[in-house]
Amino acid sequence: MRQLFRRGVDTTDCLVYGHEAWIVTDKSVYAPGEEVHAIMRWGHHMRPDGFFRLDEFKAFVEDERGNRIMIDPVKGPGDEQGDYYEFHFIPKSSGIHTIMAIYNNNYVRDEKDVYYEGDRRTYPNILDAKNYPQVYVACITVGNATGETHYIDESRVSFVASPWEADAEVLNLTLIHDRFPLQGSTVVVVHYDGENYSERILNTDAKGRIFFNVEEKGTYMAVTRTPLAEGIEGIYDSKEIASSFTYVKR
Repeated sequence: MRQLFRRGVDTTDCLVYGHEAWIVTDKSVYAPGEEVHAIMRWGHHMRPDGFFRLDEFKAFVEDERGNRIMIDPVKGPGDEQGDYYEFHFIPKSSGIHTIMAIYNNNYVRDEKDVYYEGDRRTYPNILDAKNYPQVYVACITVGNATGETHYIDESRVSFVASPWEADAEVLNLTLIHDRFPLQGSTVVVVHYDGENYSERILNTDAKGRIFFNVEEKGTYMAVTRTPLAEGIEGIYDSKEIASSFTYVKR
């Protein structure tokens, strides 16, 4: 299927299954009281396509104790890779912080294999209708802290770093679905150092875990898509959740 993506404008009408967002922080360790600067891009395996609308979208940062700061993303000026949204916030405590964005969206597919935003209420004779939430996660350390990151219930399906180290050589992730680890899920691991791009395929073990080397500088992303046996008659047939976790090595 051929899709045309237009840099700098809303591309939701070109929605394609398999595109997701990711969050990149300017570094991994911050001093208490220091402002965090992060950006979020949208595309396919760290290949940016453009923007999506912020309807039904929320972003926040949460510390180990469950304290939360809501984030209002703003459009950035863009760079050589394309467009992005900016996240700015000042953590209120020391420790490990999870930055999470959740995007809920329905899409439908017609007989010509063209995708549209909406559900069966809008397109009653559509071929296929799905609910396609996406969850994007990144972690930072404020002060000196290592340990486990915690699972955030409303994400439904997401990665947690276990353990989390801001300057590790190996990243250990566990994929969780409603508090239970997901065994045998396919995960695409992507690395981009600003010039070179690579990806590989891993599968979660019996405890939902994967691990991979993060010795080289750059941005790493783990992304997976999880089908759930959920649907609402007359609205959508099934639900699939895409989850991404990004790790920045400076």
